[in-house]
Amino acid sequence: MKGILIIGHGSRDLEAQKQFMEVVQMIGDSMDCKVNGAFMELAKPDFFSVVEDFVKDGIDNIAVCPLFLFSGIHIKMDIPELIEEAKVKHPNVSFTFGEPIGASKELADIIIKKLK
Repeated sequence: MKGILIIGHGSRDLEAQKQFMEVVQMIGDSMDCKVNGAFMELAKPDFFSVVEDFVKDGIDNIAVCPLFLFSGIHIKMDIPELIEEAKVKHPNVSFTFGEPIGASKELADIIIKKLK
C-alpha cells in the first residue's frame, strides 16, 4: 500500500504551518492513497512521526515529496539522511524521494500572476 509524505521546511508561525497543511490536504484530495505532511524543523509533525503513522496503517511504499522550491541542503543531504535512517528502522518499507519544484515555467507563471 502506498503513502505520500509531503515534507516542508517548517516554521514557528502558525499561519505558515496552516498554509502548508492546506496544500497537503489539496494534494491528498487529488490522490488515491494516504497523503500526510511533515516538517523538517520548527513544527510538528516531523518526518519520523509521519513514517511511523504510515507503517502502523500498513503502508509499505512511501513516496517522499519535498515541498521546496530549489535543491538546497535539506534536499541534497538532510532529507536523504532521514530516509536512510527510516530504511534501517523499516527494512520492509520502500522509500522514493522526489524532486523539489525547481526552475520551471509553471513556477514563473505563478509568480507573474501574483505580480500582476
